[in-house]
Amino acid sequence: MAVWWERYYPLIGAIIAGMCAYFVPTVKSLLTDLSPTVLSAGISMASIFIGFMATMAGVILATSSKAVAFMKKVGKLEQLVAFIWSSIVASFAFLITCMILLVTADQGLALVVDNQGWIWLASGTWSILATGRATYNTMILVR
Repeated sequence: MAVWWERYYPLIGAIIAGMCAYFVPTVKSLLTDLSPTVLSAGISMASIFIGFMATMAGVILATSSKAVAFMKKVGKLEQLVAFIWSSIVASFAFLITCMILLVTADQGLALVVDNQGWIWLASGTWSILATGRATYNTMILVR
């Protein structure tokens, strides 16, 4: 159960957040009009996450520490790299979501007529949870 949860909780959290933003009226009303400032901040945050995770992956794969050698030996390094890679993918999804919503907001287009906030919240939650998971697991390795 723990391995299953560790692998999928960022995606489960994103689905729950997206459903709350789509179906719960209070949350839906908070996210009806995302300002360009919020979307720009989302782009910056996703870019920082991508750069941080890519740097982390490079350092881990290039180091010759005992911890990394042990993880290679027992076959767990691939799982850690997969967590880092999923964080990068989730952050790219959030980045692209923010860019599309920002362009459509600037052009006055209604890409998603009533509620665009659900996809923003879901992709942002996925990015934050996946990055947190990868960072936590990497910091355990460093200790």
